Parts: sequence; structure tokens; C-alpha cells
Amino acid sequence: MVNNPLLHRYSDGVYNKSIALLGPFSPPLGGVSVHIQRVKHKFAQQNNRVFQFNTIVEYRYRYLPLYLLKLVGWLLRVRPDKLYYHTSYVSNSLPELLVLVRLKKLFNYELIIVEHDCRHLYARSENFKKQYRTLMNSIEKLVLIGSVTEKSYQDAGIPLPRDITMEAAFLPPNLASEQMILKTYPASLHAFMLNHQPLILANAFQLSCLQGKDLYGIDLCLHMLNSLSLTHPRLGFILALGEVGDEAYFRQLCFMAYKMHLAERLYILTQQRELWPLLKKVDLFVRPTLSDGASVSVQEAVHFGTATVASDACLRPEGTMLFSTGNVNDFIEKVRISLGQ
Repeated sequence: MVNNPLLHRYSDGVYNKSIALLGPFSPPLGGVSVHIQRVKHKFAQQNNRVFQFNTIVEYRYRYLPLYLLKLVGWLLRVRPDKLYYHTSYVSNSLPELLVLVRLKKLFNYELIIVEHDCRHLYARSENFKKQYRTLMNSIEKLVLIGSVTEKSYQDAGIPLPRDITMEAAFLPPNLASEQMILKTYPASLHAFMLNHQPLILANAFQLSCLQGKDLYGIDLCLHMLNSLSLTHPRLGFILALGEVGDEAYFRQLCFMAYKMHLAERLYILTQQRELWPLLKKVDLFVRPTLSDGASVSVQEAVHFGTATVASDACLRPEGTMLFSTGNVNDFIEKVRISLGQ
């Protein structure tokens, strides 16, 4: 195994090929869709012909046979040399993977699974794991995003193929698009940023809970904001959500913020937007997740030189200030240090 979970490598050295990318494509924007968007751009710059197939469509769950038939027809047209599959974590991914394995002899492509999710195998049935173990014998390469993802395979008893790498999902963004992205932010956000200093940013694809606890640690962020309000009277906190997700929990967090009198210090940015231009403008990025694979947002913040505080739930890039996962007091202390207090 090639080991460096803080570097991206699997797209290196691939030239003059027909490339098929199967995965989610924006909108919505999330860690996986942003990764695929940037990988597509890199492959194209290396003189490859790149084709993409959106695996996250509504009819996939309602009419799976129709979805699979459309996929087969698409492969007939594309005839890829390499196929990169990015959604093994989807609930009904197994039938799709079985089809892709069976079509390999007909289309003669290399099948590469890029595993982004470090949690889904823990929730899978024994039947899924049994069939997935068999599938591992038929793929050319497995790319594990982050060391925690590798552990999930070990814990599930999934044998790893010969060609395997552990790496990061992060690729630098296209800086030429910065002004265009900034224009998608609402005027109210720009006004909020002018009126608050320092500025702290946290993000989540959507609000969700893991074993009854806030997966992204937004509750910890509110406690942190409340604690620092006395020493930082103009402190502002931006929470960027791709989508709300758990509506009931969102209302619970809003009530919590109301009780703490944090309304004027809190800005919730919703809808799908790239965040890297915003990361360049804030004073601190926080990632207090209970579980993580290899956060693109953390690596993006460090890449742009933004101070970053993150949980020690997984390996983080050098320059990240770590705190003990789930420990609100340690989180607050590390934020204070990062803000220079």
C-alpha cells in the first residue's frame, strides 16, 4: 500500500485515456462532488477525454432497474479505459457494483473504487459485506480517502486488493473563479462580515446526528461562541450548510442560540456554494466533527493559510490545531489560543 493520507495521487500520470467518473455532481455541492469536479478538471488538463455519470439521482432509489439500464447504455457510448466509482457508500450501491464488474470483460475497462466514506461499512449487513469481499477480487484499484476509512475496511473484514492507496480528496481549486463565487454570496453575508471581528467559520453538508450526538459538532460551536462573547465583543460565527438536513435538530439548535442570546453573532449561510473564497476571508475555520474521513474543508483552510481548529477524529494536515474529539472545554481553549488570546 502507498500511504500518505494527506496527499492526492490517483489522478497523477494519467494521460490520453477515456475516463469515466461515476459519482455525485453539483448541485448539490459537497466534499465528494467538489472532489470529482476538480479531478475532472485535472484529468482534462492531462489530455484525457472525461465523461461523468451522476449516480445520485432520485429515480435511482425508485426505479433501480431503469437506472442500471441507463448506466449500461451510457457505458456503451463512452467506452472508457478507466472507470472511477465514487459512491460505494450509497444504500443500494451493491447491484450497481455487480453490474460494473460483470461489464468489465465486455468493455475492457479498469475499475477503480474511490472510497470517501469512513462510516457506511459499520451499518452494512453481513450479506453486503460478504458480497463486497467477493467484489474486491474483481477491481483493479481501491483508493481509500483517509486513514479512518482504511480502519473501517479492516473492522468490516474486507480484504484489500493488491493495488491500494490511502490518500486525500483535496486538490487546489481554480483561483480564476474566485470573484464569480464571491458574487453568489448574499449581500447580508458581506455586511455581517464587515460588522464582526474576528470571524469564525464552520461548515456541514447537512445537519445530522451520529448515535444521538451532533456529527458536525455545531452544538459545540454554539457553546464556544457563547463562551468567547465576553472577551470578543464583535465576534461573529458563520455556519455554512449545503442543506439543512435534520429539520428538527435545526430548530433545536436555533432555540439553543436564542437562549444564549447569540442571534446577532450568528450567520447561517445555506444553499450550495463553494466556500474556499470565504475561507480566505475569515480568521479561523473550525471542524469539530465526531467522525471524519479526510476533510476537504480542513485541507483547503490550511492550504490558504487560515488558522484551523479541528477534532482529532482522524489524521489532520500539519498546521491544524487539534482538540480532543467531543470535548467542548478543550475545543474552546484551542479556539482561544488560535485567536491569539
